Amino acid sequence: VISGSKDGSHGKPADSGSKDGSHGKSADSGSKDGSHGKPAVASGSKGDSHGKPTDSSSKDGLRGKTITSTPLADPHWGYEGKMGPNHWHKLKPEWSLARTGERQSPINITTGDTVNGMAVKPPLPVQLFYKASTIKVINNGHTIQANLSEKDKNTITLGGKLSPDGSWRGGERYKLIQFHFHHRSEHKIDDKDYPMELHLVHAQVANPAKLAVIGVMIKEGAENPHIKKFWEHLPQSAADHGGSGHAGESTHGHSLDPLKLIPLMSNYFQYEGSLTTPPCTENVYWTVMQKPINFSAEQIKVFSTLFPKNNRNVQKAFNRLIRSYNLSGN
Repeated sequence: VISGSKDGSHGKPADSGSKDGSHGKSADSGSKDGSHGKPAVASGSKGDSHGKPTDSSSKDGLRGKTITSTPLADPHWGYEGKMGPNHWHKLKPEWSLARTGERQSPINITTGDTVNGMAVKPPLPVQLFYKASTIKVINNGHTIQANLSEKDKNTITLGGKLSPDGSWRGGERYKLIQFHFHHRSEHKIDDKDYPMELHLVHAQVANPAKLAVIGVMIKEGAENPHIKKFWEHLPQSAADHGGSGHAGESTHGHSLDPLKLIPLMSNYFQYEGSLTTPPCTENVYWTVMQKPINFSAEQIKVFSTLFPKNNRNVQKAFNRLIRSYNLSGN
């Protein structure tokens, strides 16, 4: 079930429970073996819209100092020509999964080929535990990304079971790190795409190398009031990573409840997949909402002017298990 937190701040049912019973919403992800995907390196380059830049550190036992090595910058990549998705695997050996992987994302979800998620053992429904949070908006050259503060405890749980009192217990907890946007949508549902797609990226608390991403389709419609304020101040250029790093960062402070960007009581799908940007590691459990949210034509235009195309083409499904969760009862 996808619904609001137990603390009553939203007053809507949540998708699944957490080990500590703390408020949250469930995210959709599942696998044939319940493993939630392969443990892999979760972050790539500074421009990786799904991961976080990481440094590798080692301990010098003689001097007791921590020696930090910074990886070389990843090659430039994009969405067109020789830097585009069809060539990502050539740009760096570690990105070879972009061509050879069999759990790549995004995919076209064919509803007739999905399996009832609650009938699969174990079921992996999603429960969301979000609240109003401070966000830092950046333009990383590939998308507009909103990073959440470390102190904000926005989490989801995947899995768990229904207890006698009607609440969900157990499941793996994931922490929301950031969300970002694509134009056009990356996933398709029954061969249909949308003007934009939102990705909310979470890292597993127990093992941050495992990610869970919630995908939300965006259609043209009424103005979305929840993104209105920060949408009016989007950074127009990418951050200069060789300099101060502030060139692509919004100077305006923003507060947003990520729950407002989720279509509650929407049917959803889950499958094992990958990052949709280099390094395309197959460590992502995807939950894709079937019901879209609205952005106005002007709000879509603001983004598409900055990013005329920042979506990867759909990948082969390779007979992957795709779970469906029907919340409407139909």
